[in-house]
Amino acid sequence: MPLDAPLLSIEGLRVEFASEREPVRALDGVDFDIGRGEIVAVVGESGSGKSVTALSLIGLLPRAAKVTGGRAMFEGRDLLTMSAADLCATRGREIGMIFQDPMTSLNPTLTVGFQIGETLREHLGYGPAEARARALELLKLVGISEAESRLDQYPHQFSGGMRQRVMIAIGLACQPKLLIADEPTTALDVTVQAQILDLMSGLVRKLGASLLIITHNLGVVARYADRVVVMYSGRIAERGEASAVFMRPRHFYTAGLLNSAPRLDSPVQQRLDTIEGQPPDPSRRPDGCAFAPRCTHKIAACAQPRALTATDTGAQSTCVRIDDIAAGRIRWGGKSGAAPVASVVPEEPPILRIDNLVKHYALKPGWRTPARVVRAVDGVSLSIRPGETIGLVGESGCGKSTLGRMILRLDDPTSGRIEIGGRDATHAKGDDLRQLRRLFQVVFQDPYASLNPRKTIREAIAEPMRVHGIASGGRANARVAELLEQVGLRPDMADRYPHQMSGGQRQRVGIARALAMEPKLIICDEAVSALDVSIQAQVVNLLSDLKRTLNLSYLFIAHDLAVVRHIADEVLVMYLGRIVERAPRDILYARPQHPYTRMLLAAAPSPDPAREKARSHSALIGEPPSPFAPPPGCAFAPRCPLATDECRVAPPPLRETGPGHQVACLRIDA
Repeated sequence: MPLDAPLLSIEGLRVEFASEREPVRALDGVDFDIGRGEIVAVVGESGSGKSVTALSLIGLLPRAAKVTGGRAMFEGRDLLTMSAADLCATRGREIGMIFQDPMTSLNPTLTVGFQIGETLREHLGYGPAEARARALELLKLVGISEAESRLDQYPHQFSGGMRQRVMIAIGLACQPKLLIADEPTTALDVTVQAQILDLMSGLVRKLGASLLIITHNLGVVARYADRVVVMYSGRIAERGEASAVFMRPRHFYTAGLLNSAPRLDSPVQQRLDTIEGQPPDPSRRPDGCAFAPRCTHKIAACAQPRALTATDTGAQSTCVRIDDIAAGRIRWGGKSGAAPVASVVPEEPPILRIDNLVKHYALKPGWRTPARVVRAVDGVSLSIRPGETIGLVGESGCGKSTLGRMILRLDDPTSGRIEIGGRDATHAKGDDLRQLRRLFQVVFQDPYASLNPRKTIREAIAEPMRVHGIASGGRANARVAELLEQVGLRPDMADRYPHQMSGGQRQRVGIARALAMEPKLIICDEAVSALDVSIQAQVVNLLSDLKRTLNLSYLFIAHDLAVVRHIADEVLVMYLGRIVERAPRDILYARPQHPYTRMLLAAAPSPDPAREKARSHSALIGEPPSPFAPPPGCAFAPRCPLATDECRVAPPPLRETGPGHQVACLRIDA
């Protein structure tokens, strides 16, 4: 093979899924190359074919799917025609894979050290001692502290970020030539995400390998990718150098994705720009441009098939209106809003008031561990007035979700007071709690896990109305139809099951189910973090619309700082069970004062390749301390570049530094 030849060349890849009627074509002629030492990103909405492309390359397609055409030439060998034995030998040895959820990829019954060593024993013939030594080396390489003791621990004893590091260690164990990462950071908070991707890209560059990263996070692509492939409905819409595609997109789908992403480096809009509609059903994909039904600039020529064509930016696009876009005669026509009007929150009694809420978990002693106490939430106070949205941000393990569970009364507080609608809810039980539950509801992160797969959408939404005696029979059915329309779904979808709906549609059902109780407060716990950028924008706009029309209040828990900036009136920053900074949205984002808040904002990626590759990410320092043994004084001090001996004596209290701005830091003026 010539040294300048691509490491991997995919040509005309086609994949079909068997169905009851006729085969469904999931991939319809996918072509792109990956050079040696290159990082290539594949982006697009759910169902665009990103993961199917990756699984096709390594022979892990489900049984209902089969490759019906094309080639995938890896160093002169076609991966699609390899024997099962040859492909098995290539996987892990020459091609590594990192999946989205490490907890489902790691065996819970085997130690981490054994699982890393398994790859080495299988592909390189290492003995037990040699495999253990190399596993220790790899754990240190991926930045896991106390690696020697960690080898004998199990996956459940690791945090999410550490488990993903273990997956990277396994993927890199045999020093593969190509590493495939399928949504490797979707469920991670912003700092861990940045650490993982810095680590992964750094190791790939160091080892001279290539990286294929599949993601819907456009900021990640801008920060790390050399080239980008934009997929839509099983086809490539645009591909080229990341800087060219991001800064001067030549396909309206690419432009729509970029405009849908909320950004920290641009003004806040009243409504996020969105791509209206849904991707087409793969079984009824049009012959021409599949994006045409959602495009505001479609013309008759869009109905005809079109191959990838070179553009003025050096990229390639399938859009028939490339020249008009390049000349500026037409622009992306998504629905965006003007600058937002500041929320006017009436001076009414708070719908929610929390005073000095504490949640400690006492862990019993084990075989090798003493009795310990985890201070999950350690003295949090806040209030939310009618029509107000409070954003709550912080890294995984800081106590955000535990706080939400206590408000929902799914966990009992250790001490403190919860007041909802002027009534004490701290220890409410039975009928008292049932009555209070009409005032507050929740929208969870994973709508599929929140809905009963055996119940139709109608049954799922009507159930709480029947339980609480709000409506039943025909009246409940009429209310279900009304709620579906209110969240932007057709009433005829009521008879579908959850698996028959897209992720964005299921999340809308979750919102409709919450609204069925006519609540005053909704707790959104990472409600949009797993959604594609375009669907995320639609759901965020929906939540904002419902807030205005129904005078709802939200506690919006998230790790996406750009989304929180768009939707929140006030933002609270939480670290290891405590609030370290709180301020009105515009003040906090313009003038963050706590070093931790600054670190979170510095870690957040932006979909701007020039900006991302120019700026330093040195603000990321270490990981949160163990909740079993928090440091004395300020819990952030071990990671803080400004910390002094005084910071390590006692936790600093929240103190007022400006109108509505409170900070728990002794070094504000440093």
